[in-house]
Amino acid sequence: MLVSELIPHLDAMLLHPVVIDGAFQSAGVARNQQYRDIVFVPSVLKEITLVRNPTAPKGVLHLKYQRAASNAEQHVFDIDIYDCYSQLAVEIRGYTIRDLRGNPT
Repeated sequence: MLVSELIPHLDAMLLHPVVIDGAFQSAGVARNQQYRDIVFVPSVLKEITLVRNPTAPKGVLHLKYQRAASNAEQHVFDIDIYDCYSQLAVEIRGYTIRDLRGNPT
């Protein structure tokens, strides 16, 4: 939960927390469609680029599944976040989630 002191400043943030959280949550949901008994948690974020700033509190994301890691306990995504005008706002590369029960690398 976001601390209440930050709420008045949300529209001025370079990367809106609701948008980025939604992007990360979508990766876990996408994998859980196939692996229903597994809980995935964030593991690695290779790169994040703010193309437009500040980002809006609303938008559309494009989730691209890249690959499963060699042990199949980790899954790698690239995520593009677009604003309401279909302009690219954020590029996320190498976002990796892993099986909570697996061994972290």
